[in-house]
Amino acid sequence: MMKMKIVGVLLATLAMAGCTAGNDDGGTGGSGAAGGSGGTGGAGGTGGTGGTGGDGGTGGSGGTGGIGGTGGAGGIGGDGGTGGTGGTGGMGGLGGTGGTGGTGGTAGEGGSGGAPHIGDQVLGTVIGDRGEPLPDVRVAINHAFDNVEMTDEEGAFAFDDVDLPYDLTLILASGEIVELRALVQREPRVALFDNDNGLLRASLSGTVTGAAIPLPSGDAIGISATRGTTTSFDVDESGAFSGEVAWRGSSPRTVDVVAVHVGADGEGNLVYRAAGVVRDVTLEKDVTTRDLEIELTTAPVPTFQTMLDVDFGAFDNDRSSGIQTLDVMGARFDYPEEFRSSAELPNGAELTLPGDGGRLFFSGADENGTFVLEMVQVTSTGTTSVHLPNTADLEALAPEDEATGVSRLPELRWSPVPGAKSYWIEIATEEGQGATHRQQYFVPGDVTSIDLAAVGSDAVRLEGSTTFSWTVAAAMTDHLLDANTIATGTGMGAIHIFSLDEFRIFRTREHQFTTAP
Repeated sequence: MMKMKIVGVLLATLAMAGCTAGNDDGGTGGSGAAGGSGGTGGAGGTGGTGGTGGDGGTGGSGGTGGIGGTGGAGGIGGDGGTGGTGGTGGMGGLGGTGGTGGTGGTAGEGGSGGAPHIGDQVLGTVIGDRGEPLPDVRVAINHAFDNVEMTDEEGAFAFDDVDLPYDLTLILASGEIVELRALVQREPRVALFDNDNGLLRASLSGTVTGAAIPLPSGDAIGISATRGTTTSFDVDESGAFSGEVAWRGSSPRTVDVVAVHVGADGEGNLVYRAAGVVRDVTLEKDVTTRDLEIELTTAPVPTFQTMLDVDFGAFDNDRSSGIQTLDVMGARFDYPEEFRSSAELPNGAELTLPGDGGRLFFSGADENGTFVLEMVQVTSTGTTSVHLPNTADLEALAPEDEATGVSRLPELRWSPVPGAKSYWIEIATEEGQGATHRQQYFVPGDVTSIDLAAVGSDAVRLEGSTTFSWTVAAAMTDHLLDANTIATGTGMGAIHIFSLDEFRIFRTREHQFTTAP
């Protein structure tokens, strides 16, 4: 039995380390009916009522008063049209032409004023790890904690008069704080999860058939799907399978479901024996699709070889490397753990990968405990070179490790990393101290400190006489830890390693400090 699960080992390893357009113009108000020529004392006709202006339109003109008879009263002017959004008030109706002794018509009313301009609003949403809206989350813009909005039942919040960029702070009912700095999105959607729980899911079951069924001893079959999905399947020796497909985005989604049969050669190296595919399978959120049949082909799986040229540089401690994923017929498979022979790929090793390629991971730590994780995609034959930096740039500077009497509104500082795209800072209480407190800050790559005193609010004040740990991670790749990617609703933190083919991330070891009373 083989269970394939995408990139879970990497998350564990990393954790252990340390204006809208206006509506059409409004219609013009109708003219009032003219009063009939009356006999002696006859009354003039009544003016018509102006039409109602559409959004952005001009109010209608009032009706014209009727012509009075001898001694008759003039017609009454029609009411002005009602202005649309931002529209101009309607013109008053014209007074009626009086007969002998007749009274003039009454002027119509002006149109109503328009609504405010909304192009400078921020209209956001906060969701949980299953895409559900999160109400009662306190939200602040640019640290204005005296103007906090609360998310409604739909997880929505709104602010007016916001310039770009802006900082967005979310305070959960638990007290946890998430802050995204330098956002440029008018409609941020923040998903408060940092693992694969935030993905949409569907279940599949069926059977793999082919000449190799039942499986020879030591062989295994993996099931996966195309279009950026992640999978976890159990396949028994008869080829029966069941499991789950997860993905980001909308439902339904159409994918190809792929099976690959692998085994080992005499030296224990992975061999790709056969593959098969079922095209155009529709996935729907929380729905199970049954009785799929994937037939393995008799043709061999195309492969190629690459030779490793690896230098860990300053990150020569606690080294680890290996094949992380394999790409077959457009689907991505996690490398089966039962075929890993060691924790590290030797330099100069020749690796056999399927024709679509695969991804290799390399990790290590420097002498200060700063950790690096690099993912490299390999798609063709030749040499795969991976050279990690010879100097360790990322270092937590303040508070110093084991510092005591630290302000409850501390400043956290770290060394700049040349080329960094973004940073992720975490502050959390140590285990065994009662209630858990956690703050997360996602900041641009040119920022090297977080000063809670500058925020100046009890909302971010740490508990007194409490020991906290803090770490900082530097993303050297776009769309990994940056706030504007997080504000697309795809999750926080290292979750984005699932969707990137290549990346490099540094993270300091945990540093501790104890706050003043």
